[in-house]
Amino acid sequence: GVVLTACVLLAIPSGRAAEAPAAPTETKTLADKPQPPADPNTLAVIGEYQISRDEVVRRYMELIGPYDGLDVERARALTVRDVVLELVAEKAMTLDARKAGALNDEMIRTAMTDFRGRRLVNLLIGDYIQGKVSVTEEEVQAAMKANPRLDETAARVTLQSAKSRQVMDMYYQQVYERVKVKKITENFPKAARIHMRLLLQPKIERAMQFVMVRQVQEELTQAEKDMVLATFEGGKFTLLDMFNALTNIAPPRRPEDLNTPEGIEQFVDQGLRLPVLVVEAEAKGYDKNPELLTQIKQQEDMRLLGKAKMDMYQAVAEPNDGQIDAYFAAHKDEFRLGEKVKIDQIWLDTRAAADAARTHIDAGKDFEQVKQRDSINKDSKPFDTYRSAEGIFGEPIFAADPNTVVGPIKGLFSGNSVKWRIVKVLDKDAGDPPTLDDQTRNRVKWKLWADRRLRAFDRVKADLLSRYDYTLYEDRLAAIRPLDLP
Repeated sequence: GVVLTACVLLAIPSGRAAEAPAAPTETKTLADKPQPPADPNTLAVIGEYQISRDEVVRRYMELIGPYDGLDVERARALTVRDVVLELVAEKAMTLDARKAGALNDEMIRTAMTDFRGRRLVNLLIGDYIQGKVSVTEEEVQAAMKANPRLDETAARVTLQSAKSRQVMDMYYQQVYERVKVKKITENFPKAARIHMRLLLQPKIERAMQFVMVRQVQEELTQAEKDMVLATFEGGKFTLLDMFNALTNIAPPRRPEDLNTPEGIEQFVDQGLRLPVLVVEAEAKGYDKNPELLTQIKQQEDMRLLGKAKMDMYQAVAEPNDGQIDAYFAAHKDEFRLGEKVKIDQIWLDTRAAADAARTHIDAGKDFEQVKQRDSINKDSKPFDTYRSAEGIFGEPIFAADPNTVVGPIKGLFSGNSVKWRIVKVLDKDAGDPPTLDDQTRNRVKWKLWADRRLRAFDRVKADLLSRYDYTLYEDRLAAIRPLDLP
C-alpha cells in the first residue's frame, strides 16, 4: 500500500486502492499520520530505505537517454513520479530477495566475502602503518637520481609504497605465525589435477582456454569445493577459495604452474594473505566499524537487486524468428544503418539567452561568431550525431534539412544535465535501407527482448507496490522538474 502525503495526507492500508477509506476507523488522526523525514531531499520511504532527490534525478536522466534502443515515446511520457515508483519497486525487490535468502547464493556470498575482507584489511593496514613509514629528503633525491623519469612526488610515493609493503610483510608474518597456519600439502596434487580438469576438459562451451567463474560454480562437486588446502585459528582456505581467488585475476596474469603441487602451494601462500589478515582485523574489532557495515549493506543491496532482476529477465522468452520478421517489417526505419546528422551547437544557460542568440542568427550574424560570443562551450566543434546519442531530444534535429538552424531546443549537455541549445544542421546521411541480415536480425531481437523485459518489470512492479507499504511525499515530487530550464 502507498501513503501519499503533501506532506501530510491519508494513510492507505496495504492492498487497498487509493480511494477514501471504507469506514471512519480507517482514517488516522493527525498525530498518527506519517510525517516526512527532516531531510527535504527525501521523496519517498519504503521500509528502511529513503529515496533521495539526487537518486531520482540521476535515474530520470538515465532513462531519457542516450542509449541504443531507447523507447523514445515511453521515455518522453516518463514523469518524476514514475521514476520514484520504479526506485521504490527496486527497493521492494531487494527486500524480497533478502527475505528469500538470496544472500546465500554462491556468487553473492563469494563476492560479499571478498568485498568485506578487502575493506576490513584496508582498515587494518591503514591504521597499522600510521607513523611506521617515513621517507627522508635524501632518499627522495637518491631515487630521482637512480630513475630520472621520477619527479619528486612520484619518487616519494614509490618509496612510501615500498616501505609500506615491507612493514606489512613483517606484520603479516607475525600474524601468520600467531594464527598457526597449517598447509594441507597432501591435497595439493589433487587440487592440481582438478585445475587441469577445469582448464582442459570443460563441460561448458568456452571461447578461450581459461577457468571461468561459471565452471567453478557448476563443475566442482561440493566435496571438491570444501577440500581444505590450509587451516588457521579462526578459519580455513578451501579449494573453492583458491578458485575464487584465481578467477579474480585476469586470465593473462594467472599462474601457469597450477598443474603442479608446487604451483598450488605458491598460490595458496598468496591466497592466504587476505583471510589471515581478516582474522586479525576481526580480532581488533574492525568488523564493528559503522562505515564498513554501511558499505557492506549497500553492496548487499546492489547484488540482491542485480540477482532479482537477472532472475526476472531470464524468465522472459526470447523472441522467435516469426516475431523478429514481423517487427522488422513494421519498423524498418528504426534499423537504418549509418543514419546520422552533422551538427554544430551553441549551448546556453537560459531560454532568454537562447532566444537572443537565435535572433542574432536570424538577423544574419555568422553562427560561429555567435557561438564564440554567447556559448557556454565555445570550444565545441561540429560533429556527427545519431538518434541514440540524442535521447528524447533528437527529433527536431533529424527532421531538419541541411544548412538550417534549429532551436532553441533542449539537449543533453554533459553528464546528467540538460541545457538550451541552438543547432545548425550541416549535413545529413539517411543511412542505408535496412535488410534483415544477421546483424540487423540480432538488433531486432534485442529490441524486442528489451521491450518484453520492460513489460515484465512493469508487472513485477505492480505486484510489489501492492504488497509493500511505502510513502510518497507528493509536494516534494511536484517540485522536481528536471527538464524545466530557466
